[in-house]
Amino acid sequence: MNMEIIGIDEKLCVSCGSCINVCIGDVFKEQDGITSVTAPSQCLLCGHCKAICPEDAINFLGLNPDEFEPMPPKEDIPLPEKLQTFFRSRRSIRIFKKMSVEREKLEKVIEAGRFAPTGGNRQPVEYSVADTPEILGTILDTTVKTLVAMAIKTNETVAEIEKQNKALSAKQRIGQFYAKRWLQIGEMHKKKIDGLFYHAPALIITHVNPAMSVAPGVDAGIAGAQMILLAETLGLGTCFCGFLVLAIEANPELKNILKIPPGNKTQFTFMAGYPDITFKRLVARNPAGVTWL
Repeated sequence: MNMEIIGIDEKLCVSCGSCINVCIGDVFKEQDGITSVTAPSQCLLCGHCKAICPEDAINFLGLNPDEFEPMPPKEDIPLPEKLQTFFRSRRSIRIFKKMSVEREKLEKVIEAGRFAPTGGNRQPVEYSVADTPEILGTILDTTVKTLVAMAIKTNETVAEIEKQNKALSAKQRIGQFYAKRWLQIGEMHKKKIDGLFYHAPALIITHVNPAMSVAPGVDAGIAGAQMILLAETLGLGTCFCGFLVLAIEANPELKNILKIPPGNKTQFTFMAGYPDITFKRLVARNPAGVTWL
């Protein structure tokens, strides 16, 4: 077996051609009834070939072979109605119990993001996790300070525009709306009231190196969806925090606290903890905007 990043065990391979059919990188070729790896550098390490191989004859350098577990039987896959109900049962949580989240559960949430699909299988999403009162306090203090400064600057800009009798852009109107909330959060913070993280015991931040992804928001967003749903199965509640994303990108000090590489861009953040509230009804939403072609 010629092993580079991908290889075929000739003793197991029956040259059925399944790997050739599912590979989008033209990594394999069949010649004289023998299938071989001819372009290993084009391999995306997606694992489709190994997943389809009837003899499990394909191996990868750097991927854990134990993670290529057998597919579950179809009867173990949730029915559409039950899965849809599960999706709709998830709500943003802003009331948490005063108890920490086990590191093992947070690791499982991260794993849900790790296994999410990404463009070109580049897997560019990275994570920073805060789960101790000390670091959470530091992040909260710095974030609130940053948001208040952003609010003051926004209000100054708006005042100058209005002084010139000019109309505010849509983005500026949104900024004006948020500035009011940021100042409220600042006042609450002075009274030891957390109007940003809501005293959540854990915080997860995702960030991506733009050079590693053509659509970082999409890659991170898919991971985020899987993470918050997995959290539900662990008894955890979550809530996305877009204000933290804005603060991180505005303040290098926050990036340093969170150990985010300077070139990486924050994509989303969310709080996690045990809910101290029980909702009784599913989510309702506006009708989908769909154009059938």
